[in-house]
Amino acid sequence: MVMVNEILASIRDKLESALQAGHARDGDWLRLTNLAGADGRSAGDLDGSIVMSLAAFQADASVGAYQTPRIGAGDGFALASAPLFLDACVLFVSCFADAGYATGIAALSRIVQYLQEHPVFDGASAPDIGLRMGALAVEYVSLDFAQASHLSSMAGLKGQPFLLYRLRRLPFAGPAITDVAPAVRQAPPPALLPAAS
Repeated sequence: MVMVNEILASIRDKLESALQAGHARDGDWLRLTNLAGADGRSAGDLDGSIVMSLAAFQADASVGAYQTPRIGAGDGFALASAPLFLDACVLFVSCFADAGYATGIAALSRIVQYLQEHPVFDGASAPDIGLRMGALAVEYVSLDFAQASHLSSMAGLKGQPFLLYRLRRLPFAGPAITDVAPAVRQAPPPALLPAAS
């Protein structure tokens, strides 16, 4: 099973390396955290960083979710619940103010550039992600002004520039939800079949 926190941490590490390569600094560029605490107040000292935060999950039904039976042990067929594929919407928010505002915009630009050059994380480019789930596609989400306003309100943004990316098809399926059904040995007797009309 995919652990979303581990996938997000792996992506954060990749982006942090790219940001440090572009402009090295003592502290981290990216922080994987909430913008606000449960009480709605700002979460700690975020000034001078890019906050990476999970904004939402969305179901991905682009591929059918039907799970075909597989021959199991003996005369059984292994049946599993249909896998669930989720898209994770990840928010990158610039928390740079005053003189640092342009620095935050530059950091967001470097994130766009990196994710444009590396739209898929696979076993070759990101072994820690590839081993967990195979290839992971990352795509930019374009919002109109109304959608951006709703997202800003939900996330507690106060005019900070942000990016929204979608992590495609995080798989949730596995042996923990598998069961075995016995094979049909014979058809029911004609007396139990519905009458023809």
